[in-house]
Amino acid sequence: MANSPEQHGKRPRFSELVTHSNLRLGTRVVCLVGSIFILTKSSPWMILIPGASPFVAAVSLLATFTLKMVMGLGLAIGILALFSRRWFCQWMCPVGLCMDTATWVGRRLGRRPRSGRAWGQWLVLLTFGGAFFGFPLFLWLDPLSILAGAFPPKEQTGSISAWASPLFFAGLVVFTAWWPHIWCMRTCPLGAFQDLLKMAAAAGHSGVRRIKHITLVSPGATRFGTARRTFLGLAAGTAGASIFKFFKITKTHRLRPPGAIPDPTFSALCTRCGNCARACPSQIITYDLKSNEWTSLFTPTLQFDHDYCREDCVACTQVCPSGALQLLSLSDKPHTKCGVAQVNMDLCLLRDDRECSACQRWCPFDAVHYVFSNEHYTLNPVIDTEKCTGCGACQTYCPTQPKKAITILVQT
Repeated sequence: MANSPEQHGKRPRFSELVTHSNLRLGTRVVCLVGSIFILTKSSPWMILIPGASPFVAAVSLLATFTLKMVMGLGLAIGILALFSRRWFCQWMCPVGLCMDTATWVGRRLGRRPRSGRAWGQWLVLLTFGGAFFGFPLFLWLDPLSILAGAFPPKEQTGSISAWASPLFFAGLVVFTAWWPHIWCMRTCPLGAFQDLLKMAAAAGHSGVRRIKHITLVSPGATRFGTARRTFLGLAAGTAGASIFKFFKITKTHRLRPPGAIPDPTFSALCTRCGNCARACPSQIITYDLKSNEWTSLFTPTLQFDHDYCREDCVACTQVCPSGALQLLSLSDKPHTKCGVAQVNMDLCLLRDDRECSACQRWCPFDAVHYVFSNEHYTLNPVIDTEKCTGCGACQTYCPTQPKKAITILVQT
């Protein structure tokens, strides 16, 4: 047997140290560390984390018919999946590295993978079926979005709602340790979407006759043709989306960030990545945990307790990867409504003949003026609904406590 370089007292060559597996592991570590750095620093580059998902890019393009620049990255990675099975999972996915580490820990503790069906591809088909009606059902399960959501803004770490996403991600890691490979091999829609792309490429290369031999289930399970299962998945997703949208099961009334598309499509298209909350300099974007509709849970809402939506800021729209928030320019801001202000004269200081002009003074769009009331012999604040954008400045600076005399309501 040939002696190794160490036995001869020589250092091994770099090419001997950098094996394929070591190079792949190093790349994944760099991607994980880089993702954490970008997310914790709230860098504008954070859009690239969920934006790198071909699952998010393809579903968003289908649901909105709008191509954002960041979608090009996800679509490019999807094209690579046509030639190399789960290339992104093997080389770049930071969540995959976390789950592989959890699987390794689980195996060390004596846990073994269990047999069963893989439902990840069903999640993909249901989501794409729903996207035809603008209601992608399971887009929020994208792993890169889940990772991004695990890093809430530092200013909100004291809030219970901000810890929902980190706890969800931690729960997935723990569950994967208890049931090795349960996420990457059986559940992850991003990995499953890459499998479908590779299957489609193989079917196209080999001819239509071979498509009946490609299955969407794990070995040992009942084998159905891809065409049949694809049709059933897309049809079920389309039916589910039509129920939610046209029968109006979800009637969410929430104040959304500027540029938000109408609900319930917003709730379905939002990936819960938290990019908008991290990017907001006013820190008025929080996570919805009070909604009675499960489709709206963890979606971004506006609260004007300490600040308002600045007239010179469109940062949240620039970091949304899915199109749930449409890209706005500063010139669009005065014409984009988040809600509308409403005055409660029973609380207003002017009703008690006290001097106050806070709502008019702070309104950046000149949407508040005063009208003399002959009935009450007082000045009443009146809202110009054409100018009011619902930015919340009036509510933030209204001096009445504990309830505000002027509040922002959802415009119906």
